[in-house]
Amino acid sequence: MKLFLSVIVTSLVLSNTNAEIFIVNNSVLSFFPDELTVAPGVTVRWEYALGTGQHTVTSGTDCQPDGLWFDEPLSIMNPVVEWLVPVKAIGDVPYYCAPHCGFGMTAIIHVVNDCPEDIDGSGAVDVADILAVISAWGQTDVPEDIDGSGTVDVGDLLMIIGSWGPC
Repeated sequence: MKLFLSVIVTSLVLSNTNAEIFIVNNSVLSFFPDELTVAPGVTVRWEYALGTGQHTVTSGTDCQPDGLWFDEPLSIMNPVVEWLVPVKAIGDVPYYCAPHCGFGMTAIIHVVNDCPEDIDGSGAVDVADILAVISAWGQTDVPEDIDGSGTVDVGDLLMIIGSWGPC
């Protein structure tokens, strides 16, 4: 049992060390890059540039926080903000700096699922994804219909099997 747990923990640590990180910097009135396209499971890291004042990294639009993803200070006292992109964030995630939003300090993260067979967003197509397809069998208009046929069926199951392994 100890060996089994050790293998699981080691696998998790190794998989996390290979995770992709996208770095966003700031200037006095902008983020750069101001547009990113990422997949779930990656990390977006904002790094503070000295001498640029007090900033925030706040998800939302029109200078209004949406309360969905992040709202953190980015300053000399908190020079790094990190966000592990969840599967539920697929779509556009606009964000801004609260003190400088009115001056155009805004940006956007496009979150795309480049591995639709990874239904649970674990970073791999595995048993959990097969179970998700089986649980949704016969349903329509659900994410488990990965082949786009309109119904969760054997086609979706075959896509899972054909994509088995890491995304």
